Parts: sequence; C-alpha cells; structure tokens
Amino acid sequence: PDFSNRLLKDRYNLDLIQIPEAHQHTKGEGVKICIIDSGVDTQHIDLDTTTFTGLNTKSELEWNIDMIPHGTNIAGIISAVHDNAFEVEGIAPDAAILVIRVFENSSRDFEFASGLVKAVEQ
Repeated sequence: PDFSNRLLKDRYNLDLIQIPEAHQHTKGEGVKICIIDSGVDTQHIDLDTTTFTGLNTKSELEWNIDMIPHGTNIAGIISAVHDNAFEVEGIAPDAAILVIRVFENSSRDFEFASGLVKAVEQ
C-alpha cells in the first residue's frame, strides 16, 4: 500500500502486525473469512462489498444491515478499502467475506452455535 498519506503512516497498528510486508505477498485473494456478528452495513463508504455474501439466523433484519454496528467495524478491520476519505486499509481487503448475522437489532441475544454451523456449511 501507499503509505505516503499522513494518517495512514500514523497507523502504527498496521506496522505492528506487519501488514505492509504481508501485502507484498497477498491481500487475501482466494481466502474466505466469516464474520459472525451483528451484520454488516453494506452501504458503508469504507467497504467494497462486492465480495460480501451473507446469511441470517433468526434476526428480523437482513445480514447486510447492522444496527449495533459492531459487525461493520470488524468488516472494516478486515477489508477496509484504501485511497478514500477514511484513509485506512484492511488487513485482507481482497478476501471473500461471508457475514452471518447472529445478533438481534435491539438486544445482545445471539446464536453462536447456529452461526458457526452455517459458516462451516459454506
């Protein structure tokens, strides 16, 4: 990645886990990552969601809506795009992302077991 941007240079966490070195070899191409969480806001400006797919457990909302928004934050850590207004980059921006929504809209109720089973089946 281009680290000439001041804000991206100041993100020591990328250097700490050696993301610039890892990105010289891969950015997650051919890898599927499953996010079992509160869904993902697929309208978020920092996400290129063309590689995102998803499933719901018992939620009243679809996997691509995140009201909490914890799942969207996790998706950003994994796959945030570079060279936009947010000036960050995910650790595996080219990975395929499978989102399994297990949190309900208004509670912390969850079904991790069924979410894990669905993830494995994919």
